[in-house]
Amino acid sequence: MRRTLFYIPDQIAGWPVFGIGIALTIWLIVSVLALLYTVRRRGWDGEATAQLPMIGLVSAAIIWLLPRIVETVDAAILQVPPVDAARGLPIRGYGMLLLLAVVSGVSLAAHRARRAGLSVDIIISLAFSMVLIGIVGARVFFIIQYWDLLRAPTFAETLGNLLSVDKGGLVVYGSLIGAMISLAYFAIRYRVPLLPLGDLIAPSMALGLALGRLGCLMNGCCFGGQCDHAWAVTFPAGSPPYVDQLGAGKFHGLEFGDQADGVVEVTDVLPGRPAAMSGVSVGQRVMAINGYPVSTAAEARGVMESAASQLELTLVDGSRIVVRAADLPARSLPVHPTQMYSAINAGLLCLLSLALYPYRQKHGQVLAALLTAYAVTRFLLEIIRTDEGGFLATLTISQSVSVAMGIGLLALWFVIQRQPNIESPSA
Repeated sequence: MRRTLFYIPDQIAGWPVFGIGIALTIWLIVSVLALLYTVRRRGWDGEATAQLPMIGLVSAAIIWLLPRIVETVDAAILQVPPVDAARGLPIRGYGMLLLLAVVSGVSLAAHRARRAGLSVDIIISLAFSMVLIGIVGARVFFIIQYWDLLRAPTFAETLGNLLSVDKGGLVVYGSLIGAMISLAYFAIRYRVPLLPLGDLIAPSMALGLALGRLGCLMNGCCFGGQCDHAWAVTFPAGSPPYVDQLGAGKFHGLEFGDQADGVVEVTDVLPGRPAAMSGVSVGQRVMAINGYPVSTAAEARGVMESAASQLELTLVDGSRIVVRAADLPARSLPVHPTQMYSAINAGLLCLLSLALYPYRQKHGQVLAALLTAYAVTRFLLEIIRTDEGGFLATLTISQSVSVAMGIGLLALWFVIQRQPNIESPSA
């Protein structure tokens, strides 16, 4: 895990880099040259017009967004270029892997489009739409799921939390839904056959997902449950798995559960751990932790996530139990590297899509096969992931979406089977 790879200083030789500064100047020069090249080569056509929104969008981000995510530089992390600056723009491992995923996916789709005799311009235009709408969909899905965690006391803080995509917080299913909507709109808007286009880009979608999951590993999100396998991984203090285990009482050896009367009850005490050694027992009813009143297990978890090694439990009868753990560990307990499992799974799905493409008999079979396999494997991977709470009965929200997606795919397969056979499957 490495959230921040390096910093870009916010000033170089006294000149601002972000806002109206060096970065904006470089971007406008490159954009104007690219636009002039397009106009000279093809005249002012749709491709030239399509570049304008991108130029405006990136310029707006440089002027207004980037200055707001500049932060104090960690002296232990490299600055590029290596100048002495107190503040800088953090370049996150998650964001870099996400960028690599987009570039790799688009490059693969463009290569396959050339071999199929299609215009690469179609792929570039489609990629811009799918990436933009996909990221919006992924973030909206995350915001809906974790709104209580993102909401802050002030509007500015809340907005900052909502826009902090570089730190993670993109839900794959939200991205997939957004990308599919964008694909359908693009096909209708430009009168491009939907199912053949979906087959063409299916491997790129899986490749992008594989690289994006490596970004999850860099960020520490999408983690799995505890395990003792030789390939288990640990994460540093402050990481999502570490905070989750701290809040769940793993380091102190106790667990809380909700009761119908609104009182938190101790539901598990691990033998030989600090809680058991301090006299905590199953069935004790807790009304406060470290002086903070708690009425649900979720509230208890929230208090413990920010707790030090010592806990003071106030029971409903007024008695107190102090649980003194040794110094909290530097790293989390070993967990399943579900980010790597997901990356390997997506990589295999990419290879499967590439292998199926020459043998497809009907348009849409490759895309449908990819989505079907992903729905099944994602449902299974959720069994060993612990970063999502229950949503529908005992299912997580992603498992529920997998089930809904599977039902929708039945309709897609029905439509595909009614299509005529491809005369030349290798085309």
